[in-house]
Amino acid sequence: MSGGGRHPERELERAKARQDAIARGSKTFQSSNLCLFGHSTRYVANGRCHDCIAVWTKNHAIANVDKRREVVHRIQGANREKYRALSRNSRYRHSKRIKERSAASRMRDPSINAASRARARDSIRRNPERHRIHNKNTKYIRRSAKRLGIKPTVLHDWCEAAPKECFYCGTSCGNDYHIDHSMPLSRGGAHVLTNLRIACIRCNTAKGARIRYAEVRC
Repeated sequence: MSGGGRHPERELERAKARQDAIARGSKTFQSSNLCLFGHSTRYVANGRCHDCIAVWTKNHAIANVDKRREVVHRIQGANREKYRALSRNSRYRHSKRIKERSAASRMRDPSINAASRARARDSIRRNPERHRIHNKNTKYIRRSAKRLGIKPTVLHDWCEAAPKECFYCGTSCGNDYHIDHSMPLSRGGAHVLTNLRIACIRCNTAKGARIRYAEVRC
């Protein structure tokens, strides 16, 4: 990946540029000694061409996509709970960016909403009994939790006093908000004030009956 002979002046310039990059905490530096393809960006760690390695990595990934996917699935399958926790944590930390990208994608291609609804309808058609039992159990658990939980007057006072800001993404909700159960009622959560959160419509709809990772906002 490197071409031409060695020149003392260029070597000194390269060494100085590398030391400056190390001082800045950068992983790459600009070298006056170009590689065979005319690239000047080098890695601090080994001095190799950054652009050549990027091209090789991309081509290797394309040529071995099935093998890479198999390796990833094998590793994730052996550490399923760990990767689920990492995924939940990542979705929680980047929920605002995920929402923005999802909204932009749906605006560019309205058929995404139709495709999502079609998948849901297809799932219900293929598993009608499972959906019927799930809905029945969910409604029973919710009714039981609300019957044993806080009174409507207490809930009304809490809603009036609570800041109208989404607990998950931090956006201001105004009057368009949902009251979310942090631990869903269908998962055994209690209908008590400590389990309630103000959430925007999008976040609460996306969360559904899932348990959102991390109770502390970061």
